[in-house]
Amino acid sequence: MGTLDGKRIAVVDADGSLGAPALAAFKAEGASVAPVHVDADGDATAGVDRAVAELGGIDVLANLTKPTGGSMPSLGITHDDWEAVFKTCVRTARTSNQAAFRHMSEAGSGHIVNHADIGAENGLPGMALAGTVAQAVVAWTRAAGGAWLFKGVRVNVFQPGMMANLERQVLPTLVFLASGDAPMHGVTISC
Repeated sequence: MGTLDGKRIAVVDADGSLGAPALAAFKAEGASVAPVHVDADGDATAGVDRAVAELGGIDVLANLTKPTGGSMPSLGITHDDWEAVFKTCVRTARTSNQAAFRHMSEAGSGHIVNHADIGAENGLPGMALAGTVAQAVVAWTRAAGGAWLFKGVRVNVFQPGMMANLERQVLPTLVFLASGDAPMHGVTISC
């Protein structure tokens, strides 16, 4: 018997460096999973709706989007860089979360797990854009977590450390957050 038996989990960035192993870990623990497509503007609404239709409902949304473009010096960040990363991470977090909340609130329960880059939290050189995006996702998660709890929907943010081991730390933490055993909401979980 798996930790996630019977859970229906939609995964944003299911083919990414974190999403693909998470999707496999969720399946291994007994969950039904579906990928969420994100359009070119960073909108995941239709993708969440399709995943919910495919799964016959939704218990968990795992928004595992990561900033693209790597590190860059603060003075080298262009308007296009800024807009692209915000579209990829912040808009995707907002639209995927809102779409999942609509479905989860009808059912009276659900869990949303967002990803934010912890490496950017310490003011490391070249991480200004990733850090700004991470803080925006954290702030969104806290606000949504507080606002949506009254409908039975918990929202937390997951920040794996730069040296975190995928198999021993990252994936077990994601499975825990998806299991429903995590009683917190609007909280940042690091490993």
